[in-house]
Amino acid sequence: MSYGDLVWPPALAAGVILAAFISGQYWWERRKRRRFRQALEGNQSQSRSERLPDAASVAGYGPPGSGRHGVGTPQDETEAFPSFADYFLDHLGHYALAVCFVGVALLVRLLLEPALRDHVPYGFFLLAVIATALATDIWETCLALVVGFVMAAYFFIEPVGFSISSPDGWWGAGIYFVTGLGILWFMKSEHTAWLRALDRDIAYFDRLKELDQERAARRQAATDREILASIVESAQDAVLSVTLQGRITTWNAAAEKLFGHSAREAIGQPLTLVSPPNHAALPKGLLDQINRGQRTEPLQVALCCKGGSTAEVSLTFSPVNNGAGRLIGASMIARSRPPKPSAD
Repeated sequence: MSYGDLVWPPALAAGVILAAFISGQYWWERRKRRRFRQALEGNQSQSRSERLPDAASVAGYGPPGSGRHGVGTPQDETEAFPSFADYFLDHLGHYALAVCFVGVALLVRLLLEPALRDHVPYGFFLLAVIATALATDIWETCLALVVGFVMAAYFFIEPVGFSISSPDGWWGAGIYFVTGLGILWFMKSEHTAWLRALDRDIAYFDRLKELDQERAARRQAATDREILASIVESAQDAVLSVTLQGRITTWNAAAEKLFGHSAREAIGQPLTLVSPPNHAALPKGLLDQINRGQRTEPLQVALCCKGGSTAEVSLTFSPVNNGAGRLIGASMIARSRPPKPSAD
């Protein structure tokens, strides 16, 4: 028997098994995709039936998402399944790797044939199964298991060929498949456990990264607040903030200089502390405007100072929001105006 006659049958058998495995995986994956689409379509049909359509949606004139024209098809929700040719080429590499592992095991077993003779016909192919399980997935590992059995039966079990006649051969084949399936189960369970541990580690480090970002954001916000407070404190205009109820909460140095009250004396007091003598209701009216979301215009007014004197100022009221955008108070900026020159 020539070398070609010896190699051609197992190579052809391995190719047929390879094509059968890829075809089987293609059919399985496509069936799962089809079932997913059917379930998605059923959920969409159920959600449509639970809604009560109005006349516009029934006629097809409703807004997007209503009636006949707004509901997407399952094909819109899932990408199209690839053709068999594309799927075959995409998966051929992994399957070829499994066949290569079996080929290496076959080569080693043939080199050791003079010493081993008919002993350990399946052992080296189990090593190929282990290598495939570590490097690829379950379908490729099953391929390595089946092709390894075919190679062992053809080359190393008497009589040579694709037949097993002795009970010992059947017992060996059974032990081979049971061991191979056990290896497959163990490797995949360990692989799954490793993936879960990896997912936990990734989630842990992602959480640490989020915490670092939150701490950095808090530090930056604190720094921004300090800078803003420094700017307000060193401003030449009197700047103060009040609650929505009209209580003073901040009071900068320019306000102390303009109104004569220290920050300790002013903070916590009602805004009427600086109300104009003849317009006592003015601060409340401005706060009411801010509460209603209305714009306040700058005012030229005389505010009350410590000791009963007054100061001519240009007064501006603005809303103050928190980080969530909720109104929490108002700011008041009072810019001192020089006294009008007296007419001679």
